[in-house]
Amino acid sequence: EDGRPLSYFAEEYPADCHYAVVNSRDYRILRKAGLTPKGLHHLFNTVNLPDGQPSSAKSGPYVVYPIRGIRRKNIGEAILLSLFFENDETLVITLPPNSSADMESYKDWKTFAAGHHLNVEFDTGLKSPFGEIVCAARYLLTTSITEGFGFSFLEPWLFEKAVWGRKLDDICRDFEANG
Repeated sequence: EDGRPLSYFAEEYPADCHYAVVNSRDYRILRKAGLTPKGLHHLFNTVNLPDGQPSSAKSGPYVVYPIRGIRRKNIGEAILLSLFFENDETLVITLPPNSSADMESYKDWKTFAAGHHLNVEFDTGLKSPFGEIVCAARYLLTTSITEGFGFSFLEPWLFEKAVWGRKLDDICRDFEANG
């Protein structure tokens, strides 16, 4: 299941089971696997613009990576790129992982960044509202190598912020097709 084999169960699924997906890529994959449109639903994910104003507590130039710090989000690459920020921006990673499988790696990145005195803040979303963090950002960053829906691409647009990162065609195709 998208690089997460522990999410796959060998037991048979019910014959009348319906499936919902949040992107066209997954819809195509499941159609090719034999599911019919009657039992397969493409849910168009609505993203609401949260309220947000730059926080008075936020004083720096920030580059925000608005993610939960799981392995496929590629935190090491984000930290590497932060060494090349041209205006002394602080890299802000918003949330820690919520799975024990990702926590050890995440803690290692926190230790690495602190040990090398890198300009990186972790867990900012636990201390400040998301809208404030994004409003305080100079721009947003993504180094993710795979996405389910692609909030890291869509949310910056809602806040009229630029996003810097690799284009994931299978995810961005839906956004581009919808303007």
